[in-house]
Amino acid sequence: MPRCAYCEQDGRITREEIMPLFLSRNRPAYKTILDHGRKLVRTGTIAPVRDTCDTCNNGVLSSLDAYAAELDRLYFTRIVNSSPKVEFEYDFKRLLRWLLKITHNDDRSRQPPYETKPFVPFVLGVEPEPPLATTVLLGLITPGVTTREQQTAGLPDVIEPESCGIGYLWYDQPAKDDIAFSRFVQINSYLFDVIAWRAGVSRPVRHRHVVNICKIHRLFELRPGCKSVVATASMMDYLTFQDRFFERTSGYRDIRNSGANRSD
Repeated sequence: MPRCAYCEQDGRITREEIMPLFLSRNRPAYKTILDHGRKLVRTGTIAPVRDTCDTCNNGVLSSLDAYAAELDRLYFTRIVNSSPKVEFEYDFKRLLRWLLKITHNDDRSRQPPYETKPFVPFVLGVEPEPPLATTVLLGLITPGVTTREQQTAGLPDVIEPESCGIGYLWYDQPAKDDIAFSRFVQINSYLFDVIAWRAGVSRPVRHRHVVNICKIHRLFELRPGCKSVVATASMMDYLTFQDRFFERTSGYRDIRNSGANRSD
């Protein structure tokens, strides 16, 4: 009998969406997904992975998605304007567990080894803390204003950040060698970056890195001991975000209604 990717127990295996199903249900216009890893353009709903037992899927993982759905209603469905000032209220551990769940789902759509596997006990609530010191940063993506040439080509004057995705953020020195991995989850105007620090990196060193990263990239740290953060600057506009994090679709193969869609 197959074993669950989370609890590693035998059980009835069910499908677990890489990104929660409520995202595609609440956004019927999201039909095209760029799968950069496989050079595919896909259409349809958010991709599933079929390796999660019914107990985990309908228990702790479902409760994390319910928390994220609440954040979606309160924040993610609202596009942030070009002069942002957002007070984002959060439960740090629940948010971190959900973000790690999303990235672990995405990892399992690729080939092992999985960077996020050591975090599974924390995601499930079995362990009270993640195995590595972990930082969560928030960035705001604001609407992008198109050029006259783009408008002549048929694009609207303003393109709003209406997309969901998972991806990688790489940082240069001096932080680079101290980071175990960095993954982002982006939903419309909100981008969350999860940074896991290598074992042995001290708290003062991590703090210096975070202060520097936030200053350079206009990000805001979500602190474990706090319940909210006020974000007052845009990380970048949506056109810049597309240029930096989405490859051109030239040469991609178009897949229709494949039922196995994902984005990053």
